[in-house]
Amino acid sequence: ELDGPLNLLSHVRLRVGRDTTLRFGYSAPQRPPVLRSAEGVVFHGPSPLVRAYRTHGARVEGRGASSVIDGGGRAWHEKNAMIGSAHRTSRIKEMGHEPSEHGRVDQRTPPTLLELFGSTRIVVSSLTLRDSAFWTAHCVLSYGVLLENIHVDSRGRNTDGIVIDSSTDVVARRNSIVSGDDGISIKSGRDAAGRSVGRPTEDLVLMDNVIVKASAGGVAVGSEVSGGIRRVYALNTTITKATIACYVKSTPGRGAYVQDIYVRDVVAEQVKECITVNANFKNPTPKPPPARPARPTDFRRLSFEHVLCRSSADSRAINLAGRPSYHLRGVRLADVSVLGEVRKALAIAYATDVSIAARVGATAFDLRNVSAEECRTWNATT
Repeated sequence: ELDGPLNLLSHVRLRVGRDTTLRFGYSAPQRPPVLRSAEGVVFHGPSPLVRAYRTHGARVEGRGASSVIDGGGRAWHEKNAMIGSAHRTSRIKEMGHEPSEHGRVDQRTPPTLLELFGSTRIVVSSLTLRDSAFWTAHCVLSYGVLLENIHVDSRGRNTDGIVIDSSTDVVARRNSIVSGDDGISIKSGRDAAGRSVGRPTEDLVLMDNVIVKASAGGVAVGSEVSGGIRRVYALNTTITKATIACYVKSTPGRGAYVQDIYVRDVVAEQVKECITVNANFKNPTPKPPPARPARPTDFRRLSFEHVLCRSSADSRAINLAGRPSYHLRGVRLADVSVLGEVRKALAIAYATDVSIAARVGATAFDLRNVSAEECRTWNATT
């Protein structure tokens, strides 16, 4: 059992052998705080267990699923249960309003298991990441990263599987994920903190991934989008169980944009919602409120094609929700099928230039270039 974090240097290869477990104890990140990122905010806090900070050309690799890095997250989850998770997250939400990137300190946020921070040309492959205390694999402010053949098994609160955050040219392929939050999550900074960094997430390929179980979204974009997100390609995704299969979201005031999101070839079982685009994602308003709230997020050119979902009876199959002052624009659904009985087939509010070719249960929808006025409060049941 390791009692301290591992810091990867440039051109170093960390190799975990077959039938080998690298296990971290609860005391591992209890060192002087380091610069890290969580929930769209850069701050000083407990060190990620495996950390590549401003590193070039490093590799973390195993020999398959039996090569394990174990984050020992259970102790952190028990600690958070005692202090209250809501109290812990409130500090991060408050920090989102602080534009300075270096003065914030938060020692209560648990460590990520693996974090690539400000790094380039990193490969993580062929191993299991297990029992993270917080996000499992986090790529932030990085460029040219490959994440492949990773098995994620983290079931605690806020244990997103793979998080790509304010990064460019990232490929995540052939991964399998069990997550206590979103399976694969795309982010780019929160509120003033994200805008001050000003780094978009762009040019991502997510391919041939299997979301075995996700407590929230299977593939999720947002809600931390204040640096902007564009040119994301999610191809050939299998989702065994999730609350929402494809989830694009932002909170009012986040600003920036979510553009050119292309989702193709999704098969999802046991989901409550198939496709949701929500510009009104509800987060408690941090205190103090921002002095100059940002405009709503600009959603444009979102495409979902060849999507098959099996939904539960109490679900809402397809939900597109813009804002009165800032419509969703250019949303396209083609060959989308939702099987099973659903509570509401299709809901559209405040969207412009929407095209939908979908079947929900026994009801077919063929909507072409629907105008803003027609979309204003459009609802349909099966």
